Amino acid sequence: MNSKLVHFAPALLMRLRRGCYTVGSSIVLMCSLVLLTAACKSHSSRGTENGSAISSGVVPEVETPRHDQIVPLIDHHQHLLSPALAEVWSQPGPVGAELLIHRLDEAGIQSAVVLSLAYAWGSPALSSTPEDEYGAVRAENDWTAEQVAMYPDRLTAFCSVNPLQDYALAEIDRCAADPRLRNGLKMQFGNSRVNLRNPEHVARLRRVFAAANQRQMAIAAHVWTGDDEVANPFDGRDARTFINEVLPMAPSVPVQIAHMGGSGPRLDPGTEEAMRVLAEAAARGEAAMKNVYFDIATNVHPRSPPEWVEFMTA
Repeated sequence: MNSKLVHFAPALLMRLRRGCYTVGSSIVLMCSLVLLTAACKSHSSRGTENGSAISSGVVPEVETPRHDQIVPLIDHHQHLLSPALAEVWSQPGPVGAELLIHRLDEAGIQSAVVLSLAYAWGSPALSSTPEDEYGAVRAENDWTAEQVAMYPDRLTAFCSVNPLQDYALAEIDRCAADPRLRNGLKMQFGNSRVNLRNPEHVARLRRVFAAANQRQMAIAAHVWTGDDEVANPFDGRDARTFINEVLPMAPSVPVQIAHMGGSGPRLDPGTEEAMRVLAEAAARGEAAMKNVYFDIATNVHPRSPPEWVEFMTA
């Protein structure tokens, strides 16, 4: 992560067929894997709807744009960064809602789902650990909610937790009771040091997914756990564990798999294998995948090998 959080590629959500799901009271439209115009618009139509089509649940009629004109109506994977977290996460400064809105306007994007970074307070990667970790998690979720509330017609907040921590279920309960945060739950397996080969970790994930499902909170999960350089390795068997043992605990809510199941910028062989397992499970129509969507948020930078870029943009 870096200070340019709001410069990340817009996160179109993909399925093998057209679909939608509800976040809060608004219908959130999905871009299809093959029909990217279902929830996208051309540059020529930018700004004409002013967000009203999304809030009313009406799909705007738009002409099919040329490839170089496709602009998503909604970015489903954005983050804000509080001053407190920026300080301990070695970031130059915070990222607030005003800057995010500015970047969305620059890109011609109407709305965004803001995924809280509160899970990071439970990460070993921080330069210093707070004395009251759960207090810091609550504060980060609340700060995100307050920022998003400044633009209620354009931003929607998800709360977040480290799913391995003992306070995870209590925070899900608290978020579910807060109208600003009850829309959904974000988890980041790699940052939280989840190991899908550890039965206790899998058991905790199952409890968290079940809790979100019971409270009808959509789930956004960064399921990548690491590679041979970072955290815990992630390959096809880990993706299969997630499909077989974790996803069935949330059968009634949408599950958004971040970065197409990868890390975002990194693409080692194990990660590529896991991404293929997830995609093939969706293509086969496996029961556990019925409510699963993939977002394509990622980083492509000058250091990205050409084969990574080719795989991610294929």
